[in-house]
Amino acid sequence: MKFAEIQKIISGLYVRKEPSAGEYISVAQSLRVFEKAEFPVFVRPLKAAFVGSYTIQGLPDVCAARGIFHNIRMETYAAPYNQFTQQAVNASSGLEGFDPQIIYVMIDAPDIMDRKHLETVAQGFLGRTHARIIFFDFVSSPHAAPERVAQLNAWLQDISTIDARISVFDFAGFLNRVGVSEHWYTKYKDLGDLRLAPNGFVPLSEELMAFAVATAGNTKKCLVLDLDNTLWSGVVGEDGAMNVIPNRELQQYVLGLYEKGIILVINSKNNPEDAWEVFERNPNMLLKKNHFAALRINWQEKERNMMEIAQELNIGIESFVFVDDSGLEQERVRVAFPEVAVLPPELLMSFAGFHSFAVTEEDARRGEMYGEERMRKELLTSLPSEEEFLAALDLSLTIRRAHESDVARASQLTQKTNQFNLATRRYSEDEIRSRLQQDSWRIWVAEAKDRFGDYGTIGIVMIESQGDMWRIDNFLLSCRVLGRKIEEVLLHCMVDLAHRNAALRMVGEYISTPKNKQCEYFYLYNGFTASGTDEKIMTYKCVLADQKYVYPSFIKIILD
Repeated sequence: MKFAEIQKIISGLYVRKEPSAGEYISVAQSLRVFEKAEFPVFVRPLKAAFVGSYTIQGLPDVCAARGIFHNIRMETYAAPYNQFTQQAVNASSGLEGFDPQIIYVMIDAPDIMDRKHLETVAQGFLGRTHARIIFFDFVSSPHAAPERVAQLNAWLQDISTIDARISVFDFAGFLNRVGVSEHWYTKYKDLGDLRLAPNGFVPLSEELMAFAVATAGNTKKCLVLDLDNTLWSGVVGEDGAMNVIPNRELQQYVLGLYEKGIILVINSKNNPEDAWEVFERNPNMLLKKNHFAALRINWQEKERNMMEIAQELNIGIESFVFVDDSGLEQERVRVAFPEVAVLPPELLMSFAGFHSFAVTEEDARRGEMYGEERMRKELLTSLPSEEEFLAALDLSLTIRRAHESDVARASQLTQKTNQFNLATRRYSEDEIRSRLQQDSWRIWVAEAKDRFGDYGTIGIVMIESQGDMWRIDNFLLSCRVLGRKIEEVLLHCMVDLAHRNAALRMVGEYISTPKNKQCEYFYLYNGFTASGTDEKIMTYKCVLADQKYVYPSFIKIILD
């Protein structure tokens, strides 16, 4: 079986009502024979550990199979039954040898002795791994009174504040949504201590995927929406703008995504004038035209529109979610772009792919930023040359050393930036924070703004000092500022800073990926010379004293 076949099976299970855990487990077993090279480049690896005080056999496999829908290749470790304390504190445990990126901790209230016991488990996981730790909150059961559960959850909330790597999953809320009596302490409790019934594994796996997606750096960026029978009930061309019924619950959810920085796009087969009449005249519409970064309301094929949208927004199509009520349109887009998450409208609100652990300032302003970008494009088309456009932008670039407050955004950029990313090294917040504390490492952030607005933090440079040489470990820039010479200005500012700090040489590294071909010759074009290849790493060097660069006059540079 090829990966495309497995992906098709998973997509079919995902949109089906109540698929069984057994069907997902069967797919997971098929995945085990796949080699790393057989997975497409858009599928990211993730090592996930599952630790519990009761039987969870089958859940890791369901999650591994479910992860394929979210473009995640999940390698799993299931700890031995009720060995959660030993896994946390024992240096020779299988967990430590597995070296997970995320740990799901499922402990039932009767199995925790006291606060010290809970703290020991948390500190053990923190100290022995670099993983993101997801504690399930405690829920009532025949053996745990509500008062005891409330006390345990209060302790858990306190513990979750000691380290940003700890998150608490609302397990009680999950059980309330799917039905407590049908899923918790059922007949399966006496059949191998399955306190959570297996029919709860599939809905639980999607909620757990939210943490997996964020940990793997695979959070979706763009939501592409149909109109008829999606944003509203009815067909506007037949029913009229005032007779369609806006789906206010769905639109309220979409507005929440917009406020978290998800880019909204319309892809609809319709007459534009009919569609806009709904937005302008129907009083029950919550979404407005200004909420959308790109618009395709026409009669051409939706998969063609998708490619045009990706090119217009300059973001990878693997970061798209496509929502349409038509099964035919869903299938056409799924076949054309297997990396896109394709959903019917009724599954959008339960989809886990938009989750992130923190919403940065840039995230919250992303929709507004794309509106500003439309104004820049209008300016560009109104001027006779690119030089006049750049001069009219009133562009400024601030370059400063990174601080603790920059850690989340810096990590996010390393995780999400693909196109202008010379080494494509992905770093967690803890890894960024660790380098900030080392004397041999220097990290700079680049911020830009122009007459239309503030781009926010758009670039990261990570440099390791090695005697009289500075090695550029990571050099990346958001695609939204490319074409303004910011990338070369940033590099030459680093060259000048190295020279002022008594360095004699600078080394840059380029690691080719399917996404970063546009920066393959960046170092060569900017005064560096090729110095060899080692394990697919192209190395470039320059003698700092020989570098002569004339900075463009249209960029105001602020070195802080």
